[in-house]
Amino acid sequence: MPMSERERLLNETIAARNKAAALLRALQEAKEQAESLAPSPKGDLYKRVTGSSSLENAIAEARRTVEAYERLISDLEKPAAPEVVVRPPERALRP
Repeated sequence: MPMSERERLLNETIAARNKAAALLRALQEAKEQAESLAPSPKGDLYKRVTGSSSLENAIAEARRTVEAYERLISDLEKPAAPEVVVRPPERALRP
């Protein structure tokens, strides 16, 4: 049985969410590793200027991306609403 457009989109969205979640885990692990190293004598210049490190920003963005995919997947898993077609009355078509 061929896959519907909605099912295909759902499968692609799940795959993208899984990749984003894997990226999020990798970023979190990298942050843990970076925090376990001896700090740079100059410190994190980016964090000093912006208030958060580039790694923290990447983690926050990856988290928002995963959450957005979760919302989209939830919407795609709901039953599709039937299509409604509105046609003008017959007499409106006559001159």
